Amino acid sequence: MKSSGSIYTFSVFIFATVMLVPPAAQPGSALPANPSGIRYARASPVGSDVQPIPARQNPHIKFASAVAYDSAGAFADSVTIADVNRDGKMDLVVLDYCQKVERGYCATPGTVAVMLGNGDGTFQPPVSYSTGAYWANSVAVGDLNGDGIPDLVLANGCLSLSGPYCSGAGIISVLPGNGDGTFQPAVIYSAGGWDAHSVAIGDLRGNGKLDLVVADVCENLSCQAPSVSVLLGNGDGTFQPAVNYSLSGYEADSVAIGDLNGDGIPDLIVASYCQGGGCEQDTGVVGVLLGNGDGTFQPVVNYSSVGWYTDTVAVGDLRGNGIVDLVVASEFDGRGDSPRDAVEVLLGNGDGTFQPEVTYRHSGPSCGRRVPEDRHKEWLHRDWNRKCAAGQRRWYLPAARHIPLGRL
Repeated sequence: MKSSGSIYTFSVFIFATVMLVPPAAQPGSALPANPSGIRYARASPVGSDVQPIPARQNPHIKFASAVAYDSAGAFADSVTIADVNRDGKMDLVVLDYCQKVERGYCATPGTVAVMLGNGDGTFQPPVSYSTGAYWANSVAVGDLNGDGIPDLVLANGCLSLSGPYCSGAGIISVLPGNGDGTFQPAVIYSAGGWDAHSVAIGDLRGNGKLDLVVADVCENLSCQAPSVSVLLGNGDGTFQPAVNYSLSGYEADSVAIGDLNGDGIPDLIVASYCQGGGCEQDTGVVGVLLGNGDGTFQPVVNYSSVGWYTDTVAVGDLRGNGIVDLVVASEFDGRGDSPRDAVEVLLGNGDGTFQPEVTYRHSGPSCGRRVPEDRHKEWLHRDWNRKCAAGQRRWYLPAARHIPLGRL
């Protein structure tokens, strides 16, 4: 549950050395093939004179000053970049946790704002669509019905509220695209688990039909463990009922898809917030589920994170050897009451297993710790700037998880 003031914005940074390249399937790559031709964003060096950064030398990366845009809703929680109107200009899709705050909490459904790009790094005013559900957490873009037009997929906490709290299973909202940057009303599906927190899109069966993978905070109402759900696509923009896979740990926050063992079959990676209920000084968990090629998955294999409160996982070939590696973000670095956050790298062995993590600690303080959402605690707002600058722990509102890069 979230409650706060009434002004909500997100910021755009322009990065000088980012360009778009067409996504393509490569051996061992974590990126699926893209037969629809939809343009997505990927980081890549610009110009032939760009050289790798020497070992032990810190890169000097500079951004222009942030430009803030109003997303028209409350608590911008997730953002992605895609060319939704197919004009060759990248657009922004921003998910707001709710439309507005009422009675001191988010009592309204979530909204997704589409901001069409002008091609010069600026954007038009947002056009908002209801998610048809509450506690909107995550957004992804893909061509779900094979018409070459981007569609939107949203992960939500539930279909209805009981007072200020979610009631019922998590919800997936699908908004088919019209091709001109506008979208049809949301069609909803049960996520299977409770509080759908992250969604990813991929072709899990190699049949050219896109499927959905969802990280659920809880497997069921008892909330003893999280789960990951798979909704197989029918190829026409509709989906089969969710199939759930049990996970270890507590509160699955992030899910990614990649071929971890080089067999050409997509596998699943899920980051869970901590090892067990309560999450008091507890390390996170990274779960790996190897794919069978038919849209089903093997039991989870767990890797412990050194950091506490792990909430994001990403996949990529970090060494250029065709083997996929994992990158995990945690809100504290695991050193006692350290205020610093951490990024951990788990290098892949090429067979779906991973080496022990290498931790990179942020030189500045972490801005705090998040209350697990399923515990239904009030969100506390206490002196953000002062405590963050002093490196003190504080409760905070979850922000956007994944920010893809591209030329805007």
